[in-house]
Amino acid sequence: MRNNAEPVFWANWCTIEILTLADGEFLEMTRLEFTPEMLTKRRHSALTVATKLAHFAIITYIVEPDVLRQYIHERFELDCIFLPDGRRKALVSVVPFLDREFHFVRCPWPKSTFGQTNYRAYVTDTTSGEHVAWFFGTSLASIAVGVPRFAWKLPWHHAEISFDTQYDEKAGRYLSYEMTTCSKWAPARDCP
Repeated sequence: MRNNAEPVFWANWCTIEILTLADGEFLEMTRLEFTPEMLTKRRHSALTVATKLAHFAIITYIVEPDVLRQYIHERFELDCIFLPDGRRKALVSVVPFLDREFHFVRCPWPKSTFGQTNYRAYVTDTTSGEHVAWFFGTSLASIAVGVPRFAWKLPWHHAEISFDTQYDEKAGRYLSYEMTTCSKWAPARDCP
């Protein structure tokens, strides 16, 4: 890391992330830290699920706070960053991953594999002071999308999701990563 690099984002979250920016490039992200409470398993209920995540990514965009504000409940304040030139920006993330061997803990079969994409912004609950993620919705490539959508009235939507990746085990990194979501909900472009 160069000496002129300065941290441009940090948040007092349960997980702490510090991004360092120098000459227009992100140089470093600190390791995540977890509290003992976060690592303690809770008692299983009938709806407790287990899965293995693959191809997990967090793609974060900086957006104008005034534009994002209209989509967030008034109880929540936007968590913002300041760019090196002093401009204030809010953050919105797209979080794609592949659920592998997804199953209910109390019923370990059948297991299924499907793609999932979460769309979220970062906010602070003004009542509790907690930093939380505001979920706009989730795209799920599974018939199980009906459970959270209809039983719990969550904004989950069916999608066709595919991953085309090449991972270099030796180097510990992706050589290529392409993920496609096709859904009637919030399409970024026309789906086939």
